[in-house]
Amino acid sequence: MTRAVDEEIAGVAWDRLFHAYGTATDTPAHLRGLLTEDEQAISAASEHLWSAILHQGTVWPATAPAAKIVARMLTRPALREGALVFLRQVAVASYLGDQADELRSVAYPADRRPRPRSTPGRLRTSPGTRTTRSTCGRTTTGPATWC
Repeated sequence: MTRAVDEEIAGVAWDRLFHAYGTATDTPAHLRGLLTEDEQAISAASEHLWSAILHQGTVWPATAPAAKIVARMLTRPALREGALVFLRQVAVASYLGDQADELRSVAYPADRRPRPRSTPGRLRTSPGTRTTRSTCGRTTTGPATWC
């Protein structure tokens, strides 16, 4: 796991992402610190996650890739509880609530939304699924989905 996580960390263009204190070029070292047994490195990484990546409940461009990598570390018993708390707070901070419909209408104005496609013949679905309309106007199987 350590190698795969390290490769994932290396695969992110951290120099193009920002956190609360500027460019996220310091984030890879902190994430790698979580993979060690060094208590100081783990403490510094935790401080970085809570102060820079999720600063006062605000998400930043670097938050999503950092959270994805932290989620990969859930298999490490020593990190599990702290990682779950951090990921929960990222989810809470990312929740749009009542603003979701307003943001969606701005992003997808009614006059520019895709028109529903006609489906020739009968739709084939597997047992246990139902056909629904997604918010994008496409016919799908399974639960309604967003774009």
